[in-house]
Amino acid sequence: MSNLLEELKSNEPSVVCAAIEALEAEEPQTLKAQIVPLLLNKNAWVRSRATRAMYRFDKSEALRYFGALLFSKKSIEREAALNNSIFFPFNQIEAFLLKYLTLEQDQNLIQKAGVVFMVNPDKATAYRLFEAKQATKGLRSNLIASILVGVLNSLYQTKLEKNPPEIQLKNLQKEYESKKTKIYINHFSAMLGSEDSSIRLKAALKLCELKKKNVPDVGVIIDEYLNTEEDERVVNQVRLYLHSISSSQSEIPTKESKEEVKDTEDKKEKDSQTSREAMYASINKENYSQIIQNLLTDLKNLPSSEQIRIIGFIKEYGSEKETDSVLSCLESQDYEVQQAAIECISKINQEALKPYFSNLMKSDSDQVKLAAVNAFALFDKAQVLSLLGQMMISVRASQRKSALFCLENLDFASVSDILVSAVKVEKDKDIRKELFTVLFAYPNEEIFYELYFYYMDSNASEKAELKFFLTKYSEKLALQNIGRKKEDYWKTAEARWSEEKANVAQREAYKLENIQRLLKKDDSKEKIELVRFAFICHSFGLFLTLLIWFGFMAPNAWFYRNANNKDNNKKTEASNVQENKYADFLPTEPITVKGVVTEVSVENKQAMLYDESTGNNYMLIFNEEQHIPEIGNTLSVQIMVEDYENSVYTAEVINVL
Repeated sequence: MSNLLEELKSNEPSVVCAAIEALEAEEPQTLKAQIVPLLLNKNAWVRSRATRAMYRFDKSEALRYFGALLFSKKSIEREAALNNSIFFPFNQIEAFLLKYLTLEQDQNLIQKAGVVFMVNPDKATAYRLFEAKQATKGLRSNLIASILVGVLNSLYQTKLEKNPPEIQLKNLQKEYESKKTKIYINHFSAMLGSEDSSIRLKAALKLCELKKKNVPDVGVIIDEYLNTEEDERVVNQVRLYLHSISSSQSEIPTKESKEEVKDTEDKKEKDSQTSREAMYASINKENYSQIIQNLLTDLKNLPSSEQIRIIGFIKEYGSEKETDSVLSCLESQDYEVQQAAIECISKINQEALKPYFSNLMKSDSDQVKLAAVNAFALFDKAQVLSLLGQMMISVRASQRKSALFCLENLDFASVSDILVSAVKVEKDKDIRKELFTVLFAYPNEEIFYELYFYYMDSNASEKAELKFFLTKYSEKLALQNIGRKKEDYWKTAEARWSEEKANVAQREAYKLENIQRLLKKDDSKEKIELVRFAFICHSFGLFLTLLIWFGFMAPNAWFYRNANNKDNNKKTEASNVQENKYADFLPTEPITVKGVVTEVSVENKQAMLYDESTGNNYMLIFNEEQHIPEIGNTLSVQIMVEDYENSVYTAEVINVL
């Protein structure tokens, strides 16, 4: 055993990894005590192997480490994570890997990630890969397509799917188009309830475009809306558009017919518009090139609604030849025209749009910004996701709604973490409803467990809503996984919750943020001291871990300044310095804290509270009338701090909130 411990200190990464392998099999508890120095190892392969070992005793934190390595700026760390990914349960890292495929630039690493998918074939995964492919372009898109075909072949060969790959692909395309169409229908249907008549009109026209494409059920939505719309101007414009759809779909108006209209209607603009409407209604793939040039000559002078329709035709049937004409529409004062132009150019000539990104993001219109976001997700997806994440916590509900619509149109794996985080903070009833609708459309076991954790920590007003959703979600999961019942997911979630709470206290010694902070530090002596104390923590148990490690991790802690100047034999003296130094900074008035109970002494009427938001530990002293909480409970209390020693605040509980 001593030889293995010595090998953990080797300068040769392969030796260290072999020692980890042996200790993991023979003495896992001994390896657990060595986890901090291994996570601080300068070699990425060693840190990745240590992360894999951590999974044995702290699954959720190990997965956070895995994600941090997988999305590291250093390719060596990403590769190390991929090499160990095969040893993690696939369902727990699938979302990481799917998002990774859409962000990674290195072809070889994308192919490595693809192997993990191919050895874990699943129907639901196949659809998510299809979505990822749609969200990318160029070589990366082709690589993901190859991975997808590999998964479809595996499904077919293992008889998990009766259809050959080519049929599976067609079915995936239909499913994808159906889901995206539902997103548009739901979004624009919701806009029909706006107090702004112009917004209602634009939404209705968008739905009319879907009706033109014979999308089911849209006609019913439009009819019901027109029966309740009080603005006659809006009703007339929608009905005019509907009439143009039902008119001739195959013939271009002849010269004679146009002259007849011109003579009989005396060149009135109304008739001119009607004539153009007929022309728009006749455009198809075959006659597009014959008609489009006539329309482009006066494009900027046409009404905005007609500009949008023409741009739509270019998007559907056009090519790079129309780029300049569409780019000129970015100068329009109508935000809908700008949005249509962005979407069109991103399809026919993506490169031409790049120089306009910064100006588009300065627009006063959220819709224009989001159209730009969708287009530029193909260029710099990481930046786009960061931007959307910020928009989802905007104080403006309208901006959050717009961001959510944009997120729905990206591949789910890339945005699922943003959506789940949004559920935890969103207060707007309508936005919460839409968030739950989006999540429900993509049943995922790991999301169920994460929302269960949120449910367990939520207040009474949130619990009923969350329980209803989780019940329906577990039912949907069970329908898609033969042999599992909805109760199975609840039982697993409960077990994970208990495990998570048990790990909260010990985790501070190897918490990701703390290790990352140390890896960035230049003072190697400081790291040595922290590692040495981590060993002591594990030797003396969980409670000592809390008492000692928090002191080392606290920002500007006294020991950081004294460790380099004091002899190691003077630690008792230094402890007194710590106590005296912090005594001057204790709060003099009651404060309110909230955290998780990590230790309880019923006999002494005491409980240890860890406040994760501040990283502080509080030894709470209760009076005879107050109820002592149980380990794992979330507690909010009003306290009076009395003392500070060994990184723990001692406080008298005034009131349990």
